[in-house]
Amino acid sequence: MILIKVMRTIILILVIVSVLNLVLWFGLKSKVNPNNESEAIIEIQN
Repeated sequence: MILIKVMRTIILILVIVSVLNLVLWFGLKSKVNPNNESEAIIEIQN
């Protein structure tokens, strides 16, 4: 029973860490490249 609880907590921690990493990565990506992406889109449209 203790092993099952430990495994569940480890899995939960891994899931939370991966979700936080994805959120941080998308946040940093959107902060770094909003102007560059919009400029590229404008250039393509023109």
